Amino acid sequence: MAVKVLIRRKVSDVHAIQMRNYLCALEQWASKHAGYFYGESLENPDEPGEVLSIGTWQSIEAFDSYAQSTTARNMEQQMATALGMCSESTIYVPQAHP
Repeated sequence: MAVKVLIRRKVSDVHAIQMRNYLCALEQWASKHAGYFYGESLENPDEPGEVLSIGTWQSIEAFDSYAQSTTARNMEQQMATALGMCSESTIYVPQAHP
């Protein structure tokens, strides 16, 4: 069952362009990982520096495998340290129908 992973990231507006570069690198890494279908990043026009990344994965396990990879963890840590970024992520699964 496909799942959606929503990651909201926030940096000061002076770091917004740098964050885009990191996000492009993360998406390239994710695209090589088993179970990744596709993703997109959306910018909040009312909050410069706020981005919502939406990834679609084959399963929670596929996303967890990616998220626990050394490369993904290092890239996230570098981005957080360099940009003073805060982030929050949530996994959503399709709603069961009665």
